[in-house]
Amino acid sequence: NKKIILFGATGGTSDARKGFDYLKKALRQNILINEKFDLMIFGEQKNQNLNIQNRNIIFQNGSYYGNEIALRTIYSAADLIVAPSTLEAFGQVGSEAGACETPCIAFNNTGFEDVILHKETGFLAKYKNYVDLAEGISWCLKNSKELNLGKKARTYVVKKFSSDVIA
Repeated sequence: NKKIILFGATGGTSDARKGFDYLKKALRQNILINEKFDLMIFGEQKNQNLNIQNRNIIFQNGSYYGNEIALRTIYSAADLIVAPSTLEAFGQVGSEAGACETPCIAFNNTGFEDVILHKETGFLAKYKNYVDLAEGISWCLKNSKELNLGKKARTYVVKKFSSDVIA
């Protein structure tokens, strides 16, 4: 009866460019206080005390580079992925999640703008704005199923980034 919000990047909780501090601040916003969800983190080598109150944190330890089955399973288990990177050339996590019908929330002014159509396949929050990031998480939790964000995300990334298109 809870939803799963996913965050993942190798070393992502300690690499400032991956924006985990923005996610932590977003999770403290009033708009998310009463939302029922667990936070799943993948790509970290060990469990850590991340100082996030009132949230169950599920760690998926280890590296997932090249492990397509594990990545598909993790992406598909999540209701949405939050990728608040402040420096990203291309939103690969967003494209991979979208291929698994999982909508993505990220900041605009990053490579995620190529992967996410705002409020059609996910949510693009104002750059480095954790309040807007919280708004995006809330909006996606409330609208994802009704608006078929996941299915639209898959259609979009396959149309734009499939191997046939890229080749």
